Amino acid sequence: MMSGKPSPNSDLPRRIIATTSYVAAKGIRAQVWIRATGTPWPLRLKNFPPRSDTGYKGAVLLVDIQDQMDAQATDDTERRIQEYQRRFHRVRLVKP
Repeated sequence: MMSGKPSPNSDLPRRIIATTSYVAAKGIRAQVWIRATGTPWPLRLKNFPPRSDTGYKGAVLLVDIQDQMDAQATDDTERRIQEYQRRFHRVRLVKP
C-alpha cells in the first residue's frame, strides 16, 4: 500500500508502506523505519542505514518493536538490541 504525494525526483510517493522484500530489491531512502517482524537479527535493508560517504547528513529513526510475548520473542528482541549496540547505533528502550 502506498500513500502520499509523489516525491519530486522519484516515482514513489513521499510516504510508503512496503514489505521488506520490496525494499530489499528496490532500496528506499527513508528517515523513519518501523519494524515489527520479531526475528533475532537486526533490520537488514539495502542502503540502511545510509552511509556517511553518500552525503546523507540527516538522522534516521528505526522503531523496532520490543516483543515480549514469550521467552523466544524476548530472547530475539535482546539479540537485536545487542547487535544494534555492537554496530554503534544509539538504542533507546521505551517501556509502554
